[in-house]
Amino acid sequence: MSLRPDTLADATAPATRLDGAGLRRWAQRAATELQRRRSEINGLNVYPVPDSDTGSNMSFTMDSALAQASETPDNHVATALAMGAARGARGNSGVILSQVLRGIADSCPDSCLQTSQLRLALHSAVELSEKAIAAPVEGTIISVLRACAQAAEHAAETEATETDLLTTACDALHAGEQALAATPSQLPELRAAGVVDAGGVGLLVLLQTLVDELEGRIEPHASALATDTFVSHADQNRSHHLEVMFFFTGDVDQLEAGIAPLGDSLIIARVNDTEATVHIHSHRAGAVIEESLAHGRPSDIRLEVLPDAQADNLSAASAHGDGAHREDGTGATGNAMDTATDDDDDDGTAARTKPRTKPQTKPRTKRRTEHRQLVALVDDSKIAELFAQAGAQVAAPQEFV
Repeated sequence: MSLRPDTLADATAPATRLDGAGLRRWAQRAATELQRRRSEINGLNVYPVPDSDTGSNMSFTMDSALAQASETPDNHVATALAMGAARGARGNSGVILSQVLRGIADSCPDSCLQTSQLRLALHSAVELSEKAIAAPVEGTIISVLRACAQAAEHAAETEATETDLLTTACDALHAGEQALAATPSQLPELRAAGVVDAGGVGLLVLLQTLVDELEGRIEPHASALATDTFVSHADQNRSHHLEVMFFFTGDVDQLEAGIAPLGDSLIIARVNDTEATVHIHSHRAGAVIEESLAHGRPSDIRLEVLPDAQADNLSAASAHGDGAHREDGTGATGNAMDTATDDDDDDGTAARTKPRTKPQTKPRTKRRTEHRQLVALVDDSKIAELFAQAGAQVAAPQEFV
């Protein structure tokens, strides 16, 4: 599989380095291309949760990075891109993207990207990402990123003379394409769905647009990635979780130890020793926020119901028939049917208030996230304020008794 075109009709003399202005132009290319291919990448989203938002998350994260760097002096562009991405990161893939940009910032503090800096940036991005992810899984974006870094390093070790920046970027891109093509053989979920890793595709968009910028390409490359084999993953069975994300200031090590038992897909992308972007899937969102308050200050809190939670609840209810209600007034899943919410404990865990009708017997193939509403059931006023800032409706637990 190749994401690169066979011809280069609009090429000019390749650049041997990128200064701050060049990095900003690259970021603009990457943001534009991620937005253009957002739906395509969303359609590949299978792992860890098939919520069809990887393309949207990576696009939003890159937009945040670009916004931070738009008015920044040229010699501070790399740092601004990294900080903007860290603060605006969405989802697993967005957090990893922020680590790639941090790798670039750490390797070229003067915002001048040359061959050695690109190699160092890719190597650093792998280390940062592996440190950020609580349980790295092969066959995902991390596998593609590692292959890119290894190819860039291998070129430096085997070439008699120093390779130029364009050659190194192309070597990394080619190795990433091969690693992407291999992801279905590494991850059963991808193999079963007949797709490659969505985050890996997004990562290669960053490398392809870097090559385009170095080549002086005017038009974006034509993607060779087929879109006619994409499948809908809306009805695959997954656990009942919320995606919880926030920016944290405080004791990051203590926070990681405290929230790790509260969910999965934990990623903590450190900006420095006392600041980090936190991502976790959990059905105890209130406990996650409480734990973060115990060790520092959370901000920019975002909560999203992972779409399969409702589908799974409906499937569980239908398995027991339309009238499968217990004597305590709850349905087969243990959620109060007359309140039409999916409550968790009274510790601040969010719930959906989408009206509950008869269990569906026909599989749903279309997400309707625009109709979801989060409700936080909390007693603590401080935590209630944080949930309200995140866009949730806040209510006292006794209102649902």
